[in-house]
Amino acid sequence: MQGNSEMYSKDNQIKRSALKRSKKMRELASHAWKLAAGGKDHMNKAEFTVMITKFHILMVPPGGGDVDMLSLVEEEWAHDAFGKDFMDFEDFFTSLWQLVDTWTETVHEEEYVRMLQKVIIGTMHLQNSNLSWKEDKNIKCVCNHPTSPYYHPHTTIARHHRFIHHPLTHPFTAHHSPTPPKV
Repeated sequence: MQGNSEMYSKDNQIKRSALKRSKKMRELASHAWKLAAGGKDHMNKAEFTVMITKFHILMVPPGGGDVDMLSLVEEEWAHDAFGKDFMDFEDFFTSLWQLVDTWTETVHEEEYVRMLQKVIIGTMHLQNSNLSWKEDKNIKCVCNHPTSPYYHPHTTIARHHRFIHHPLTHPFTAHHSPTPPKV
């Protein structure tokens, strides 16, 4: 979406807003939430730091963007937690939705779902219906993909929200409702 003025038309803004209520997006996000928040009803800054670090590894090549992770975490926490000392699911979902919205080029639910799947697959491990964070060394940077923000003509290197869009398959597909994973 970044750099595409058509995405800001009144019609597309209405469609994008409707995607915030997408049952498929919320279901996928709820799986990620259970891991990110450690099974609690809120996420603290330490848990957020783990998540942001993994997202950063997924998207930014080593040495890319000259990002100070501590500063990035502070900036993102202040923004995403809305000044509170915790995030609830709605704050978390808004943060994930903004991330996905930044790196999609259409207002089609399927593309948003695929993008969120890309984030989940890239940073989380699923085994026997249980999600866990991948070790940092096992997170493969997707920055060498032609649609990476480092190659996309309309993007700039800045925040961790610079994710790619890419078709994929995953156990959490948009076509069925899996048993929620245990954390």
